[in-house]
Amino acid sequence: MAVGLLFVVIGATAQPSYAQPAPVTDFATYPPSLPTTCTVTGPDVVEGARYTVGSQTATDLGALTLVPGDVVTMNWDGFTPGCEEVGIGLSVKIAYDVTFDPNDDQYLAAFSYCGPEGPLCAAPYQLQVTLLPAATAPCWQVDAHLGAPLSVVGPSGAYYNLNSPQNMLISANNGGTSPCTPAPCETNPAVPAGSIECQPVTPTTASPPTTAAPPPTTATPTTAPPDISQTTVATAASCAAGQVRDVDTGLCIDESSVSVLGARQQQPQQIIPVTGSSTGNLVLASVGLFLFGASLVLFARRSPTTSAR
Repeated sequence: MAVGLLFVVIGATAQPSYAQPAPVTDFATYPPSLPTTCTVTGPDVVEGARYTVGSQTATDLGALTLVPGDVVTMNWDGFTPGCEEVGIGLSVKIAYDVTFDPNDDQYLAAFSYCGPEGPLCAAPYQLQVTLLPAATAPCWQVDAHLGAPLSVVGPSGAYYNLNSPQNMLISANNGGTSPCTPAPCETNPAVPAGSIECQPVTPTTASPPTTAAPPPTTATPTTAPPDISQTTVATAASCAAGQVRDVDTGLCIDESSVSVLGARQQQPQQIIPVTGSSTGNLVLASVGLFLFGASLVLFARRSPTTSAR
């Protein structure tokens, strides 16, 4: 588990920076309800709380001697059973007196926090906060409290334990050097220059989601029908030199024969009608005539010659 530590410093001219949750500004609904499993309030929610600045350590913030610029550290050992889901905060307010005056407004200047809507509280439990310089906040109030910090403690805001249905304050320290009048805010002189009220948090604009470019469309290749003329040329090229392939027979012939064959092909062929018997019968008839003629010759030679009277 990560260490539950959040360190926040807000100066007179620095833009405030803090993790969620934001400071409480809805004072009408304060304080929020604690988990139903947590049956205690205030300092009883945490166990073994102690506070340190420099070489000083105390179980009560009010027992520490603080000066502007000090780093205050809060440590605790754990939570009362059932209160593990309660958020814990440590905050610094700019005050108008060295002691707490409920009739004065005290303005949030810096805070650290762990719990719901923020960093998880994890052992070793620790929070830190830094007091502002004297020129910005000559007087202060440091509060350890349950939940998120109030942006204003006083009649214009709300209280951690005064006029509250439940105690949200764990411990507090008031101090400083009179006069406690802080430097006014340039844009709103009614609030201190070092307060969050003077330097509203710039809202974080979420970056628009990056839309991935659609994958390139791959055209389906179209196979064109074969070109007959190119096929003929390619086929002819496979014959030996001086020869071409006859389109009708598929055989290679001499180029000199192409003109003769072409001329013959251009002449109309005369179809001779076939009459009579077949070729075999004609041959037999010819042989018969030949034999008949031969027999006549032989007969003429054998006949006696008649003398003249």
